[in-house]
Amino acid sequence: MHSQLVVVDNIEFSKEHKKHDIGQILHDITIPALPCVYTFQMFIALKELPDQATFELQLKIKARNGKDVGISSPITMYHERKDEQS
Repeated sequence: MHSQLVVVDNIEFSKEHKKHDIGQILHDITIPALPCVYTFQMFIALKELPDQATFELQLKIKARNGKDVGISSPITMYHERKDEQS
């Protein structure tokens, strides 16, 4: 399995075109002080998922010095596309 994470200011899904439209990619976010709330969206592309398999996805946020700043609750993921879309 391979993955790609893109942090953007906005993501919308076009049902008509069956694709995601992403806004501006955020390369760097500056947090003035902790605690701080900063709203953004993430597009996570997962490729080469095994059919019928489930796994847990968890996001860990680190400071530039490598210290853990936060961690998300685990999300159970599964391959939901039909065979012809794989």
